[in-house]
Amino acid sequence: MRVSNIKKASAQPNKVTELDLSGQDLKRLPDAVRKLTKLRRLELAGNRLKDLPEWLPELKTLRELDYSGNGLKEIPEIISQLTGLEALKLGEDPFKELPESLLSLKKLKRLELVGVQLKDLPAWLSKASIQDLVLVFCPKMAGLPKVIKELKQLKRLELADLEFDSLPDWLGQLGLEELALGRLNIGSLPASLFKSDLRVLNLTDLDDLGIPSGLTNMKGLTQLTICPGDTQEGEDFVPAELGKLTNLEELHLINIQFSSLPAWLGKLKKLRRLTAFGEGLTEPPKVLGSLPKLEFVDLGFAPELAGQEAAVQALVPNAELVMPT
Repeated sequence: MRVSNIKKASAQPNKVTELDLSGQDLKRLPDAVRKLTKLRRLELAGNRLKDLPEWLPELKTLRELDYSGNGLKEIPEIISQLTGLEALKLGEDPFKELPESLLSLKKLKRLELVGVQLKDLPAWLSKASIQDLVLVFCPKMAGLPKVIKELKQLKRLELADLEFDSLPDWLGQLGLEELALGRLNIGSLPASLFKSDLRVLNLTDLDDLGIPSGLTNMKGLTQLTICPGDTQEGEDFVPAELGKLTNLEELHLINIQFSSLPAWLGKLKKLRRLTAFGEGLTEPPKVLGSLPKLEFVDLGFAPELAGQEAAVQALVPNAELVMPT
């Protein structure tokens, strides 16, 4: 059970698994949290919690902690005692280093750093078992930290709102399964990335990049999201060569206008989920009828299709539809 009210949590302490106390101007963590014996996720963002109570490690089921935006000048040592943590979010605070004591978090798989003042990531991070790393708005980082090359278990990397103007060629040699890039001032992607075994790629608000030609060589992709910051005309912006990505199971084309969905979509026979989120469509896209595995279709931002749900559903009788109202 997920709650955002400490009184409600206190009434059913054995049922609460997620507690969101974000933005409640807390100066200390309520003692009632100590009784939440099944708590798995704790969100404390946007408070004034300069420290955490000594009893917090008693919450043996705690797996996820968001401790961002609390005005921290340094990370409290007590966090290193939360040995069951699998996901940790820090940031929007003036601390300038990550303590090596965080290595005590042997089960930590996801580390999210948002709005941090770090110039680099510490060398000791290479000893961690991080599988999912998120770096968002780190204005003092001049480039992608090299220690990332040493994260042997890294499978997912998310980079957004960073001051980089390029990405290193070794990015494609990390063995990543998933890469998300957003709001970066880059004009190209490393050539090594197009030869990688990446399965999931998200390109959001990368208007200087567009859709790189090498993308069509990434035959292992099963999920692709393209969302330009400025609305683009689909016929000019999206190359027909994307039809070569025949292993795609999910394709999300957002903020892209199509007068009709392109014929090359019909080559993506494994496609299960499709989002074509942009104005321009006026008639039910007939190409949907050639995609037998579709389970979900989102055409919700095509106002001219309002009232034509039955006609679209006839093309994909087994798919869940999101249509304009």
